[in-house]
Amino acid sequence: MTDSDGRICWKCGTRYGNDVKLCVRCGVNLETGEMVRRHSDEDPFAATGVVGMLDRSVPGVMKPGLIALAAPLAVAGVVVLAAACGAFGMARYSSIGSIILLGVPGVALWGQATALILAGRFALLPTALGELDGLRWSLFFSSLIVEAMLVVGILRVA
Repeated sequence: MTDSDGRICWKCGTRYGNDVKLCVRCGVNLETGEMVRRHSDEDPFAATGVVGMLDRSVPGVMKPGLIALAAPLAVAGVVVLAAACGAFGMARYSSIGSIILLGVPGVALWGQATALILAGRFALLPTALGELDGLRWSLFFSSLIVEAMLVVGILRVA
C-alpha cells in the first residue's frame, strides 16, 4: 500500500518512505505485496548430508543424554530376556511362565530404549510409539529382531 507519505506494510502496518522495497519487520515485499522468505527461517546449525538425514530419521542419535539413558535400558532388556530364556545357568528354572514374566519386561526395556532414540526426546514407551512414523516404526520392529538375535547369541555362548 502507498499513501502520500510513503509505503505502508499491509501485514504489520509499519510506515516506510517511497524508496523502501522490503518491510524489515515482517518480510513483505512492499512493491508486490508478497511475503519474502527471511533468512532467519533457515536453521544455520541444521546438519546436512548423511548426518542431517540421520538426525531427521533418528533424532535421538545426536543427543548424548538420551543415549546415556537408553544404553543401560537396552542392556538391561537383553539381560532380563536372556535370563528368562534360560541363560546364565538358569536353564532349569526356565519355563513358559518365567519366559513370559521376565521376557515381557525385557522386551519392554529394550523397546523403551529404542523409542527414546527414535522419538528424540524422553517419553514413556506408549507416548513415544504414538509419535513414530513409517520409517521409525520399521526401525523399531527391526530393533526388536536385533534384541532377539542378541539373546540367541547369549544362549549359544551360555
